[in-house]
Amino acid sequence: MPDTQRVTLPRYRGGVTAIEVPSGIKLFATDLDGTLLLPGGGVGDRTREALNALADTGVHIVFVTGRPPRWIHPVADATDHHGIAIGANGAVIIDMQTEILTKVRTMAPENALAAANALRAISPDVDFAVEYGIEGKSVSESFFAIGKGYTPRWEVPEHLEVDHADVLLNRSGITKLLARPEGDHSHDADSYLAAAMDALAGIVETTHSNPDDVLLEMSAHGVTKGSTLRLLAEELGIAAHEVAAVGDMPNDIPMLLWARASYAVADAHPAAKSAAGSVIGPNSAESVADLIEAILAAQ
Repeated sequence: MPDTQRVTLPRYRGGVTAIEVPSGIKLFATDLDGTLLLPGGGVGDRTREALNALADTGVHIVFVTGRPPRWIHPVADATDHHGIAIGANGAVIIDMQTEILTKVRTMAPENALAAANALRAISPDVDFAVEYGIEGKSVSESFFAIGKGYTPRWEVPEHLEVDHADVLLNRSGITKLLARPEGDHSHDADSYLAAAMDALAGIVETTHSNPDDVLLEMSAHGVTKGSTLRLLAEELGIAAHEVAAVGDMPNDIPMLLWARASYAVADAHPAAKSAAGSVIGPNSAESVADLIEAILAAQ
């Protein structure tokens, strides 16, 4: 096991001012939105410089995100095409240099349909959207489709497919299933997730990545950020005690629990803070850059 040292993060001026940073880190895993990226979605200059310095030491950089492949290209550009991305909450692995999906862990259509029926029992007005990906294809070739009653909250593709949800679910290549209750309902993001996790146990993995949006994100049973990060690390010959991970939302919890050195940003969801070993500063202060600099010093 690597040695550890206490490091004070100089730009953090609240809460915990010192964190434990191990030496011997071989893989650095970071969430994107709300963690590595600034609130506006960009990559800060210090963060880019820190990532470049980390890559120069030979440490593997893995971006672990809920984003679908079709939202990866701007991040690849902004981070100088370093490393690997795990997208769609663990359902895809992407080579950031080529932007090709090198591995896809899909949801069986029968499980997607079973999940939809279970959620309809909780909220009859729920509707669905589906992300699809194909192994060996470019991120630009992944696609998105929505049910007739689903309300998108983000920009959608120009030629968006809209169909009955059960038609979309009864199709191969599903990487992520999204569910949003429409109309009047009594749920917030956390209460809907809690109800869904009970109903969908053993069928799919269920999480959310935004406390302000009542939207469930589902992947195949056993597919999480943590399980795919573990598989990738094993392929690289890297053990959990050689991995540092940082995140901010419930979908980050599996990787924060698996990595020996885990961190949450200061403005993270309470559940992510509880799962992490330490808390760093807010993403708005480029606190992941501080963390990378501390890891480099410990190396």
